[in-house]
Amino acid sequence: LPTTTNNNNNINNPQTETTTTAYSYINPNQSLIDAIHNSTVIISAVGTVRRTLPFTDYLLTPWRIFRNPNTWCTDARHPYYVNYRSMEKVLGYVEAEHRRRLLVAAEPESGGGTVAKMRI
Repeated sequence: LPTTTNNNNNINNPQTETTTTAYSYINPNQSLIDAIHNSTVIISAVGTVRRTLPFTDYLLTPWRIFRNPNTWCTDARHPYYVNYRSMEKVLGYVEAEHRRRLLVAAEPESGGGTVAKMRI
């Protein structure tokens, strides 16, 4: 989200007003990462509603179902994107959380240093 700062040094002269805009990066997956952090069980309940289009899905090019859907499907409701790709993303974050826990467990208990506070 853009944040705007007003660098107006001369209050009496509004024509000298300058505005700078700084953009900060917002990770769209941050809520997913936070939900996985320190979790012991993850239950996935994903699904999609997409009607089969008989002409385009089966009759037009039926051999495309044997290829990767990235090459022929741009519909975000396709089960490949909803089920497979989303679970691939979740598993990547779960593996990162597992690596973080292994680092914390491997740290000597007397240290209590920065590794315990580190988030991968």
